[in-house]
Amino acid sequence: MISLPGQIHRKNFKFDLQKLQSYLTNKLAHKQFGQGLTEVCFRFGIFKFDGQATSYFESSEKNLAYSTKTQSLYITRNIDYNIIAKLNKDELFKYYKEIFRENIELIAASRKVPKKFDLAAFKQSFYNYLDAYMP
Repeated sequence: MISLPGQIHRKNFKFDLQKLQSYLTNKLAHKQFGQGLTEVCFRFGIFKFDGQATSYFESSEKNLAYSTKTQSLYITRNIDYNIIAKLNKDELFKYYKEIFRENIELIAASRKVPKKFDLAAFKQSFYNYLDAYMP
């Protein structure tokens, strides 16, 4: 899920996160990683951090939540548009890969992963598919 404020237009992006999302979803959909977690959702909020709400978005740069009802894990990351606007397609993909890896490590460091979920296997598969992706 990607949030874009009104002053930022999707046509300005040099890399399509939604294509990467579809690729990863298709690759991981047939895999089994145990029980207790049915969805891992990475949310990216892309904002210009030089606006009025800068302090709010910087203070909530990373957020991890687990829903027992849906057995879903949600990781929200706020990204500064001013940074990604300067990157070319390859640099932007590398930047997003680093954020995905940080997100996986955030999951590993949290206590929100069900004990019957094989995070190590998920992590390995996720990294393999992420590294194999060709934008």
